[in-house]
Formats: sequence, structure tokens, C-alpha cells
Amino acid sequence: MARAADTSSPPSGDAASNSPQEPTSKRDSEYWLEDGNIVLTAGQTAFRLYKGLLSRQSGVFRDMFAAADPDVDATVEGCPALHLSDSPEDLRALLQTLVPTERRHVYLPDQQVHIE
Repeated sequence: MARAADTSSPPSGDAASNSPQEPTSKRDSEYWLEDGNIVLTAGQTAFRLYKGLLSRQSGVFRDMFAAADPDVDATVEGCPALHLSDSPEDLRALLQTLVPTERRHVYLPDQQVHIE
């Protein structure tokens, strides 16, 4: 099991090592899925997810992936990688809404239910 401090740089000898090195980033502990097929980086944190699921859940992601040029963007461990200008905390909060990894309940303090 990979530690959160592992980098997303390809191992030496990999064909991708001929491309310019990406900044070292750490894997997000909640949203690094070993079989994911897209890597999003925010700050120095990498998130590996499922492109199809993100596209289905969000028109913003769908449009972003459609506009991305696979020949220009970097790859991380064989996955296309996109760098976002968002902070890791903001991206994680968005992902927790779009792709929850555990049950989360939201209760409004003034919410009341009347049964007659």
C-alpha cells in the first residue's frame, strides 16, 4: 500500500521519464484510486479518480476533459494528468460532494418535520 508521501513521478526507466519532470506531489489519502484513469493535481496534492464518473457527475469536469489535449498534458503513472488552480482543500471538498467515499449526512438546525 502506497504512503501518502509517495510521489507521482514515474519510476526511472519508464518511457514517460523522457518527458519533463513534473513537480513532486503527494497522493491524496482519500481520493487516490489505484485503478483510476485520470489524475488531477491541486497544489502539491494528486487525486487519481475515474474520468467517466467525474464527467457524469459534473458538466464542468465533462467540458474540461473534452477540451484537454492529450498530446499536451502530462501523465502520471500512465494516466492523463491535469493541473487545477484550486487548492487541495477546495478540490477535496468538491469531490466529497460529487464522489463521496463514505456516508455523509447534512442536517439543518432549523429543519422540522410535522406529522399529522
